Amino acid sequence: MQYVSSFPAVASLDYGTRSTAPSLRDGDLAIAVQCTRRSLRSLDLRGAQRLSAQGFSALSYASGLRRLALDGSSLCDDALQSLRGLSSLEHLSARSCLRLSGYGLSALRHAGLRSLDLAGCGLSLREPGGAALAALGTLSSLEALDLSSNGALDGPTAARA
Repeated sequence: MQYVSSFPAVASLDYGTRSTAPSLRDGDLAIAVQCTRRSLRSLDLRGAQRLSAQGFSALSYASGLRRLALDGSSLCDDALQSLRGLSSLEHLSARSCLRLSGYGLSALRHAGLRSLDLAGCGLSLREPGGAALAALGTLSSLEALDLSSNGALDGPTAARA
């Protein structure tokens, strides 16, 4: 992953392949983000199952990140906290990330998200205290939301503004 340092102006990184994503580790992501943090706009980490919450914390330095794909990754509530300061983040896809709850989603309240895909995450909008609904309700810039294939949902599960 150190080859990324040769390309400091890279705006897009795609690790979401069958050969790369499963082997991506915390240190690899930290190096990639450190080398591209000023230029990085789009990052694909689909299928990255070996990243820990600490590994995801490297994302907090990618201040210009606009698009992030985490589908099927090891994303969890604690890892979502790393996205708290990414005010440029507009598009987040976390399909089939099964370790998310309303607590984790609350970290997104300061983001300027325009689209959010949480399909197949096993979310329950009826969890105690309504944390998931409350968290989603704070996303004032949201134009597209996909909650399909989640448990305990009533009514339509995909919405567009």
